[in-house]
Amino acid sequence: MSEVFIPLDEFDLDTDELDAWDGEGSTVNPPEPGEYLLKITEMEYEPRDNGNVVWVETSEVVQAYQDGRLVATAESGKTVKQWRTLTQKKGSRARFKNFMAATGAKLDKGGLRTSAFVGKQYVARIDLEPYTKFNNQGVEVTYMNPKITHERPASRVS
Repeated sequence: MSEVFIPLDEFDLDTDELDAWDGEGSTVNPPEPGEYLLKITEMEYEPRDNGNVVWVETSEVVQAYQDGRLVATAESGKTVKQWRTLTQKKGSRARFKNFMAATGAKLDKGGLRTSAFVGKQYVARIDLEPYTKFNNQGVEVTYMNPKITHERPASRVS
């Protein structure tokens, strides 16, 4: 996959008036709900016709975060996907700013490179939410879809 540079000047992520907000993907074998150290293995950019920016993050569970420390877990190696939409709405921009702070990704000449995230680690909560859709045979199927929230820098944990 080639690297993509996405200009983000119009989203004004550098503003001090915007506080980062941790806010509250599809996986066949998602990790159990809990807090984990995650490592981003891939980041893709999907532009939308409506002007929104969608980042598709693929991350791998490295360790669990329990009782204030990192510990080994049977969930290590499991992969999660997270679709992160960046819109002009304040909440969307604040969530993305928090994600950037958690990963240490920095704006580069008013934009971000997809490679700015790859290899970065951060701690977050993974919860499972039901996601219902119709499969190729037209049968309604419900999946447990992981949702990543409460992102924070890995440097803040032991």
